[in-house]
Order: sequence, then structure tokens, then C-alpha cells
Amino acid sequence: MKHSIDLNSLSDDELLELRLCDLPYSVADSPVAPWVSQFLNELEQHGLVFKPEIYFADEWLCPEGVPVIGIPFYLAHTRLSALEKNMMLDVEGGQQNEFMRIIRHEMGHAVKYAYRLRKQKKWRELFGHPMQEESDYYRFKKYSRNFVHNIENFYAQSHPDEDFSETFAVWLNPDSAWSERYKHDPVLKKLNYVDMIMKKCRSMPSQVAVTTRYFNIKYSKKRLKTYYKEKKKIYASDYPDYYDQELLCIFTIPPEEGLPKDAMNADTFFKMNKLMIINTVARWTRERKYIVAQLVTTFIRRAHEKKLICRTGDKETLAHVIACATAMVKNYQITAQFKEGE
Repeated sequence: MKHSIDLNSLSDDELLELRLCDLPYSVADSPVAPWVSQFLNELEQHGLVFKPEIYFADEWLCPEGVPVIGIPFYLAHTRLSALEKNMMLDVEGGQQNEFMRIIRHEMGHAVKYAYRLRKQKKWRELFGHPMQEESDYYRFKKYSRNFVHNIENFYAQSHPDEDFSETFAVWLNPDSAWSERYKHDPVLKKLNYVDMIMKKCRSMPSQVAVTTRYFNIKYSKKRLKTYYKEKKKIYASDYPDYYDQELLCIFTIPPEEGLPKDAMNADTFFKMNKLMIINTVARWTRERKYIVAQLVTTFIRRAHEKKLICRTGDKETLAHVIACATAMVKNYQITAQFKEGE
């Protein structure tokens, strides 16, 4: 680990001026080292000879065609995780259970590339053609028994590659009890395929040489402030001002007959309940808190601009707001738009 910079002594503003290559990037000396060891032990338990190189990158990844695993740099140090939390409201992989789910998933990609599995006829019959266009927004069948569940948002249904990686992740997990859990489901044939192919390949080294470690922060001169500017642009839509119809179903523009003189301003109501709204909607939609927070922030801005006030009591208003935001976020997840017909 680099000791030239004491990250704990730096403010967020000072951290944001650092370059990615200035950060500590030793996985072995990081807070996630025990979790990586657990992951490697799982590979040992399955008798797998292939152990992918693991390094700190700018996000979770297994580059196309390259059997390696990148872990996001913010997991290299507790101070960086705190910055990620402050900037993005969430730390993907920051908890052990989530970390293990994701790294097993990335291992699925690495195995797929290491043994060129996508070229196999049986692979394509079970998972689909790998050249299928991948989209961040997909319509999933919540109760489908043709897919396993590992990463949130039914990620296995997004693309054949993700379907295989999710299936592999469940197979690798020593606590999944997959043969029992999925014994009556059609997805069992995919799990049995993974079991068969890994027994065949487990004593074989990777068939693909690694020449490039893509997105390795060790070589990136990008500053953290640039990284977060770009990341926020990716995850936060530039929402147009088309929320007024929904807001006016909950709030009103004064004067309105029958309203109490002390009716609360809508923007004040939002500010008082912002964290509860964000946490509740994020929990039930499984969407990134940053996306939900941006939606609520836009609500606040529009409520202030239109001078909206509450027409009902706090509890009823809160229930309506949470229901409205949840519906809009769910639509966003499927269509990339917050409202139908826009």
C-alpha cells in the first residue's frame, strides 16, 4: 500500500483533487482482503486451478474477453468508501454479502472467457446468443423460474452473458444449496451444465493469455473529481420538468378554499422527509439511492418554484409521495423514462 498520502487526514475536497493512480491499490492490504481470501477459498473448494488476477479498477468489471476481475477502487480504503458514500449515497460491494455476490458474478465472466465457453453449442442453447444487444433497461419476469437470483434487479434476465455469470455465481456459492433450492425449476438444467463444464475444466489453466489489465487505477491519471463528475452523469438522468401533474395530485397552489392557514410548504415537507423517502423507495425498487435522490431533489425544486403547499396531513402526504416516487422509479427501470408516454 502507498504510504505517501494519509487519506484519513484529507477532506473530501482534498481527496477529489487526487488522481486515481495516487491512491493505494494493493488488494492484499485493503479492507476487502479477507473477503478476497474467502472467494479464493471457494475456488479451492471446487478444485478450480484457474485463479484470475484481481486488481483495483474504476468499477466492478471483467473486461470483454479478458479473464481478470476488477474491484472498484473505493474499496481499497475506508476513507475512499466514505467518499463514495457521500458522493453516490451508496457503496456497491461495501458489505461482505454483497461483495461476495458480485465477485462470484465477475468470476463467471472470467471463466467464460478463460475457457471460451460462449463458442459451445450447448452454452448458446441454454443461455442464448452472446451477440444479443445488451441494455441497461430490460423487462424482467419477477417470478420466472428460468433464472437464478444472485445480484439484485433480476440481473440474470438482462443478457445471455449475465445469465451465465449469475448461474455460475450461485453454483460457486457454498451456501446456495442450488441442487435442492432449484430442483423443481427449469433453471436447474443451466446449473447442471455449469457443474458439468466446471468439473471438466477445473484442472485446466486459462486458455486465454492476459496482456492488458483494463481500467487499472494504477495507470489512470484521472482525478477523483473528474471520475465522480462522469459517474454522476452516467447514473443520473437530466430530468426534464415534467413532474407537475404528479405533484399537483398531492399538493396544491394557494389559495385553495378550505386549506388551513398553517398548511406546510411542499418543499419544506420534502426536506423534512427526504431521507425517509429516498431510503424507502430505494429499498422497494432496489434502485440506486443516487437516482432516487435526484428525483426527490427535482420534486423539491419544482415544489419551490411553483410555491406548492400540502393539502392533507403529514402521514397521508408522505404515503402519496412514496407511492408516486416508487411508481416513477419502477417505470424508469424498465423504460429509462419516469413516466409513461413521454
